[in-house]
Amino acid sequence: MKTSVLCIAFQLLTGVALLATGSVSHAFGYMPSWTMYQGNPGNTGYLPLRLNERFFQVTWTFDPGIGTLNAAIATEGKLIITGQPLGGKGSIKVFELANRQPVWSSEISSRSSNSISSPSFQHHNGQAYLFYGYSNGGRQWISQARISSFDINNGSETILTSFSDIPVRFDTLPLHYDYLFYNNGREFGALNAFTDDPVWSFPVFIMYPESQGRMAVDRDFLYFSNDPKTVIVERATGMLQAHIDFAGNDLTPVLDGAGNLILSRYNDIRSYSAHTQQQNWTQRLSGVSSIQKVAIGNKLVLVITDNKLYALSPSDGSILWHWQCPASMSDQIVVTDTHAFVSSYNTTYAIDLKTHQDVWSHPVSGKLALSDMNLLLISQGSELIVVDFGVEADSDNDGIPDWWEDQYGLNSEDPSDAAQDNDSDNLSNLDEYRNDTNPSVSDTDQDGLLDGDEIHQHATDPLNSDCDNDGLSDGDEINLHGSNPLSGDSDSDQLPDLFEVDNQLNPSDPTDAEQDR
Repeated sequence: MKTSVLCIAFQLLTGVALLATGSVSHAFGYMPSWTMYQGNPGNTGYLPLRLNERFFQVTWTFDPGIGTLNAAIATEGKLIITGQPLGGKGSIKVFELANRQPVWSSEISSRSSNSISSPSFQHHNGQAYLFYGYSNGGRQWISQARISSFDINNGSETILTSFSDIPVRFDTLPLHYDYLFYNNGREFGALNAFTDDPVWSFPVFIMYPESQGRMAVDRDFLYFSNDPKTVIVERATGMLQAHIDFAGNDLTPVLDGAGNLILSRYNDIRSYSAHTQQQNWTQRLSGVSSIQKVAIGNKLVLVITDNKLYALSPSDGSILWHWQCPASMSDQIVVTDTHAFVSSYNTTYAIDLKTHQDVWSHPVSGKLALSDMNLLLISQGSELIVVDFGVEADSDNDGIPDWWEDQYGLNSEDPSDAAQDNDSDNLSNLDEYRNDTNPSVSDTDQDGLLDGDEIHQHATDPLNSDCDNDGLSDGDEINLHGSNPLSGDSDSDQLPDLFEVDNQLNPSDPTDAEQDR
């Protein structure tokens, strides 16, 4: 496939196997947790929360002492912040949200930083990731850059990769979806994927390296806008899949959670099928010079312009409604099921998505982030403002939040459905919610064991098909081999269960070990 702008070279493959996601899916294909800038790898800016503005309360305003702040992350009881003072060293700092005490902080380089990214976080390994770089002698190019991970509990740093000679304005963000993805930012650069080691690298020629944007990732593909094209690369292999002859002016692709890619350029916003690259619709907003940011709500495409918030239909791009801001808006927008949050130059507003009116405001503006801990985070200069949304909406008081009932087709006005077992897996809907299992699928991890049996009988994890990582599924161990799904050597004969099965031995009989020697 030929292009006039992208210099496509051969992909470098290492043959590393694709990791299973192991995550709980919802309407947007991502776990309902805010773990990076704009929330998730699709850049949706969305978190499935149902809120009541009567309970909004500013609970904490403070200066963490690390200079100008980036968008923050609050998850697993901790607040993760990055920032840098003018001409100073970039830092990362972690606080306990419960008592507001610092856990650890780290200056991330031995010299003044030119750039430090917002943090991203992975739940499965407790690591925070960030990009940082510095230059020598005030150059317009960063001479040395790194992506590092930090243990959220003790701050220990692991340098994952280093690269050099990228624009000072360049701001990459480590983007994770099984693999960790990054763009090394150079004119003759590359899109990269790695775990502990490189997985693949996709070389690209970047026409405007100083103004390039971020990537988006879903289960199948990585998307990268590089004016005038958007490149689509297979996530697992790094092989070129296709390209679209259109790239957003903010150069940040957005995924709508329904298999579509949203791109914007000047006043033109378009939807494309991510898999076929066919254009679904286009909407040109009259009187608008430039679209500043796009976010995806529940059955809404939300668009920020100079002083208006537009809500578009995701099916055809038609304008459903708009809200007029009293002042010019920034490019900040985050969305829940009930509210959109936007900022002007001096105020943050909550817009009710049913009434289309602003129903709450706070006289500060800044970089916005949501949290699965029911928080709004506003980074304004060197200060962080934490807004507590109050108790998560549970209209029928059955112990299951409204967003989860809506997601799985339950009735948020009927408390009796909490005790029901819709998929006949021996777990009530309430227990499914508490265990992060799917109430519509009796075997969430597809290992041959009912979710309820895994929890109540076998003590296995209904979200992990091979709890002892021995190469045998939990269901096969119990139903076929009689082995222990929680031990890689069920009979303690120093022969792994998988070896015994492959060699027609009994993984539950320790005496056959001697027969094999």
